[in-house]
Amino acid sequence: MGILNSIGSAISGAISVVGSLVSSLSSSIGGAIAKLAPSIIKPFLGLEIGNILIVIQVIATVIGRIADMLGVKEKEDSTEEIGMKAEEAEKKDIKPENFDSYQEYINYIRQEIEIDKKKLNNLSDEEKVKYGTVGTAILVKGIEEKEKFEIPAEFVVEIGKQDMSMEETRQYIKEFKEQNLELKDFTNYLKGTIDNVKTIREVGHAIESAIKELNPDMSDRDLEGKILHMENNSRE
Repeated sequence: MGILNSIGSAISGAISVVGSLVSSLSSSIGGAIAKLAPSIIKPFLGLEIGNILIVIQVIATVIGRIADMLGVKEKEDSTEEIGMKAEEAEKKDIKPENFDSYQEYINYIRQEIEIDKKKLNNLSDEEKVKYGTVGTAILVKGIEEKEKFEIPAEFVVEIGKQDMSMEETRQYIKEFKEQNLELKDFTNYLKGTIDNVKTIREVGHAIESAIKELNPDMSDRDLEGKILHMENNSRE
């Protein structure tokens, strides 16, 4: 069962409020963040705000842990804190475009930008979603630089839909990178929207290889069942 199945869905005012918050901040920061952050939140805007927060926290936690392992940020810095510091930096006209790399930008806002810790610890659900989503987008760009491999919004969304662990996420990235495949086709495969037979075969093999690497004792039947569940989760 995917995370969206477990929490359900319900239309709420979150679509206009949270969507606008994320779009406004990411647009102000500019660059790739202006497109990436809204693309991450968009598929979940039909949920109630509490459920949007659950999914974004899953994504933010996984991306944050990968960023920690790669040295993109320090463990004591939460993904939400990165997003909040980016907002404060933008008020001073400090943006990614002012730096040679996202890593330099991340280092700067981590070390030089001060935020109200009391406010950070008392954020509303809407603010947690805003900062978590924007912080995730910023860290994704830093991870891409380290890995020298694109991690598109479609794949980041799947982290939430599939309730992926950090280990699963890293293994999929590793398999697709090693096999010279695009991560956007991870989602396209699960949704059944790839037309090229060769690509279908290669992407399917990469997904199976990643699952088997983490679950060496999994039977072929269980593997088939897991991928079927993943397809259902992706199409929710």
